[in-house]
Amino acid sequence: MIKILIFLSMSLFFAGRSDAACYQSTDNGGSGRPTYTYFSPQSSITIDNSNNAVNTVLWQQQQSPSSVSNISCDEKTVEIAWLSSQGSDTGQVFKNNYHIYTTPVEGVGFTAAYDEMGASFASIGTFPMMNTASNSNPSYSLVTRGTLWSMALIVTGPVTGGVIPAGIYASYSVGGVVLEYSQLETSVTINTGGCSVVGDTNISVNLGTVGTGKLPAVGSVINNTPFNINLSCNPGTKVSLNVSGTADTAYPGTLANNGDAEGVGVQVLMDNGSPITLNQQFVAINSAASSDAITMSGQIIRTGNMTAGSISSSATYTLNYQ
Repeated sequence: MIKILIFLSMSLFFAGRSDAACYQSTDNGGSGRPTYTYFSPQSSITIDNSNNAVNTVLWQQQQSPSSVSNISCDEKTVEIAWLSSQGSDTGQVFKNNYHIYTTPVEGVGFTAAYDEMGASFASIGTFPMMNTASNSNPSYSLVTRGTLWSMALIVTGPVTGGVIPAGIYASYSVGGVVLEYSQLETSVTINTGGCSVVGDTNISVNLGTVGTGKLPAVGSVINNTPFNINLSCNPGTKVSLNVSGTADTAYPGTLANNGDAEGVGVQVLMDNGSPITLNQQFVAINSAASSDAITMSGQIIRTGNMTAGSISSSATYTLNYQ
């Protein structure tokens, strides 16, 4: 008799957490994943550099997390880390010991808080933070139910303006496992207040009277007449200008004549004598003083065969500030 022995091998796989010291738990209502605290600043903040000192709060908000996150640890002593996810440490602090981190907007930083005592940016808090937490039990657990978190945007120096994008700005982890993310839901545009035009915004420039013999050839110019757009600005504001109008089809870059003279148009020039490009924005002042001006000039230019008559052109100027 032949005996046949059959050996069966079997591997058993148990689903569940690994042997990591800390893990996301569904105990105590935990979702089994990190929670997000969503902050919703206004879409645009306008500031005046002359009135906003370092550490001025531009925006601050305290929120509850969007869900319950629970981290459980098999050890009673764990490492806690409350860290920035954006920018670099400016070396400046807000209130007690909340370090301010850079944003893409020069002169504006952010900080965050885990408000253990309930009050926003309470005296016992710190950011960033890395320390060791422990209790008398053989295990450690931290749950976000009932917790409050804060974020703030703060002046760190002269502000140039720009956009602070939406995204995650800080994270809180226990034993290397993320408990909470602090996230800006929307981007924030920082405006430096810009400038205002001093005097009448409608500017009339008299280019005088000229005989046709004074413009002997196409491209000849005469009667260059300067004029200013006078401004009152927040110091440091970048001013961009767009001059729009109907161009002369025979001589691009020249304003068409609305009068009855033919073969002539009007050119607008910057103070360095270079003609502007119509309908195109350009930087007119890189860093404005509190009282400043954009100096330009207008002149008559021959664009073709001339006939006598009146000359009149109009343009619209648009100022943009950063």
